[in-house]
Amino acid sequence: MREACARLTLSLALVLGAPGLPAYQAAAQLTRAPAGVPVGTPGAWTSVLGELASGLETAPAGTVPAGLIRTLGHLRLELSLSPKSVGALALVRHFPAHALEPAAFAKLPLNERASLAAAAARRVTEELAPVAAEVLAKARAGRPLSRDDASSLAELGGAWFYLPADDALLVRELTRHDLGAGVLGVGSKIAAALGRPYEEKPARVLTREAAFALRGAARLTLQRPDPAGGVSERWVRDVLAPAVARSLDGAAERVAERGHGADALWKGLLLSHLPVFGRVAPRELRETLRDSGVWTDFVAAVTAHAAERLAASPEPSALEALRVSGWRTEFQFRFSAWDARAQTHRSVGEWLAAEHGAPTHDPAEAFGARAGSLAGIPIRVEPQAANLAAVMTLALTLAMRAVDPSAGLFMNLVQALAGAALVYASTIAHELGHALAARAFGEPVIALALTGKGGGAVIYSNVRRPVADFFLTAAGPAVTLLWTLASALAAFAFLGTRIAPVFEVQAILGLLGFVMNVLPILPSDGGRMLRAAIVWRSGDHYRATKLAAAAGAGIALALGAGAAWLVFGLLGWLPAGAIAAIALWLAHSSWEGRVHAGTILPGDRPGPKG
Repeated sequence: MREACARLTLSLALVLGAPGLPAYQAAAQLTRAPAGVPVGTPGAWTSVLGELASGLETAPAGTVPAGLIRTLGHLRLELSLSPKSVGALALVRHFPAHALEPAAFAKLPLNERASLAAAAARRVTEELAPVAAEVLAKARAGRPLSRDDASSLAELGGAWFYLPADDALLVRELTRHDLGAGVLGVGSKIAAALGRPYEEKPARVLTREAAFALRGAARLTLQRPDPAGGVSERWVRDVLAPAVARSLDGAAERVAERGHGADALWKGLLLSHLPVFGRVAPRELRETLRDSGVWTDFVAAVTAHAAERLAASPEPSALEALRVSGWRTEFQFRFSAWDARAQTHRSVGEWLAAEHGAPTHDPAEAFGARAGSLAGIPIRVEPQAANLAAVMTLALTLAMRAVDPSAGLFMNLVQALAGAALVYASTIAHELGHALAARAFGEPVIALALTGKGGGAVIYSNVRRPVADFFLTAAGPAVTLLWTLASALAAFAFLGTRIAPVFEVQAILGLLGFVMNVLPILPSDGGRMLRAAIVWRSGDHYRATKLAAAAGAGIALALGAGAAWLVFGLLGWLPAGAIAAIALWLAHSSWEGRVHAGTILPGDRPGPKG
């Protein structure tokens, strides 16, 4: 709320007092940062300085000015989270005229860029140190800060990483807790809102840092000695994997310094393994390494590094994160070919389980409170399921009013409650079908979960056998079809009673659910069945994932366009627009599923890129 008000105030100031003045210049003036930064460039410096930091991380030892990589790492993170960072403006203003534009700076030789950045960083430190000493002396003595002191503190809050460690810690604490106390002027509050990125979500910081390290790997891959040739296993072992490990080590320190915990990056990387390596990793990196047959070796090497860092942590939660990781789907891939553990363990997950054991708590606890069991499988219910139940009851009440208006509102509500209970029962039955099929194929089933989005069977092992995967997936829609037939028979059997409309609606919903499930759109059951069929024919899980996702997105768009066209002619643009929006959402969901970590199990056969 405070930030929204500050931004509104800044907007009014720009409109009323300085029409045409770029917002970043107003921010620079309000935060007392010197003028002279080229128009429209602060945000562009994020990638430019990121490129410099990546280049320096792989430069020969002794050629990089002391502390520059660390400063650039902090600066890049500040810029990515707050593009109008005071720290960025302070650094760039010390560049000479021929390097003030990001494009011009990027064209300079690496050593010249490093020298300019190091000199600029020293100048910023020299300028900020006296200001910090004066303000922090008052803070340490417990003396109240004046408005000018508070404004200086706001400026320091966006450039704390230039200061000595002890001063930087105190500045971060002061700016984190005191800027919202209501003692600052409007200008300083706007400065705090625009220049202080301390309230970001930890997941955003982790994603930014992981993306930066993997983009650095992509750049290093393009700059290898023989770009025209393939990537050798030895080069990945000796150059690429160690470079990414060093980058992540620095990122872990930055994440910890932002107050997110010393092990936050390693936990995030392991527990968000598939999104990081499947979505965050640049496509060119995945495809280049995959075409050379070393993508899995690279992923395993980086993963092992993260696991080793987490294993060295004294925090109990770190060990528990390792134990949970070993049970996750994407950790059932082999070690790097050069890793000695490849001789004793079939997969990284097996090694994690052998070294650190199974999770000490029930992994299904993450899916809500226990609500009984079925066929020996616990049922878990998330609190958000109550919200879905309320919406479902309201929708079913309206449906019952349309199907059985003579029953009255109260009876329609009773019918809706019964219908909602049956919908949840059908969801459990659908997921039980998946679970029993998984158990038949030897896959561990953790729980049946009712969530705010519906339900799911928590199966910790991803079936990479296409026949097993197909039938495991098909079991759910098969149960739904049987439920639909049973509901239709029940509606016929109770014809003429108040319960018949309940089963009629169940039959309709069951039929719709069956059709939606078997559509070949990822991540629905139909999309997974299509992927399993492609794997059976090609033996390439990675390529099958991409083909199934592309087919699903196309089918969703085609069906949506056809349905919207038909509905538009009958009911008008509003219902047609709603159908088009649903089609777009389904297409997007399927297209998102095209990304796969590309990990390879011992029995898999690598194929060409898809």
